[in-house]
Amino acid sequence: MHQNNVGIGKVSMNAKWLIFYLTIIPTSAIAWDGYDSDSGSQIEIQKRNLVRQGKDIDFYDYEEGEYGSGRVISITKNGRGARVEIEDDETGEERTFYME
Repeated sequence: MHQNNVGIGKVSMNAKWLIFYLTIIPTSAIAWDGYDSDSGSQIEIQKRNLVRQGKDIDFYDYEEGEYGSGRVISITKNGRGARVEIEDDETGEERTFYME
């Protein structure tokens, strides 16, 4: 009798990717908290944002007390969270958010 063990490795690899994406990229149902590396301001990336390179996101800057938006330049895993670099739509400047 021949047993096919190929599926075991695939499940394990798929589980690893799922865990990776769940820790790096927030789901659309929850907000993602972090801070701006330059100002130290608390940042919240709003619900229903797909945080991927080239995509536009909306965020709330607690120090400024207002909402902002920007285009994601890059996203890099950083320990428990990620570093998200954006180009701010209002100022045109690059901002770096460290998200948990």
